[in-house]
Amino acid sequence: MYELEIGKNGPKLSRAKESEESSVGPKGGEVVYRNISMEDFARRLPGFPFRIDRPVIDRSGLKGGYDFRIRIADSMMEMKTSMEHAEEGFASGLIQSQLGLKLRATKDLVNVLVVDTALRLPVEN
Repeated sequence: MYELEIGKNGPKLSRAKESEESSVGPKGGEVVYRNISMEDFARRLPGFPFRIDRPVIDRSGLKGGYDFRIRIADSMMEMKTSMEHAEEGFASGLIQSQLGLKLRATKDLVNVLVVDTALRLPVEN
């Protein structure tokens, strides 16, 4: 797993307004985060667009919501191409250089749900 920690030179994040709704979305060649907690950010990293290959746990100690952007490319088209051909570790580099956070590989116990079988139940009309 990875732990999300504060990098060597400290975080480069802006505090969100408490009244602002949480949101995440692409804009140009960036992924824009609004009023996102570091716990929520860590939980989202294994998903799209970064697809980090392990679970991520927040160990930053940062509380509350933050506004930030992660620039991946100059346009949506370039961002899509970059994401499709991204090398392992590219997300870690972006997070460290642009947010002042780092991902540290570690070992810990992780809950895993294994589905052995899925059956379709009959539906009454």
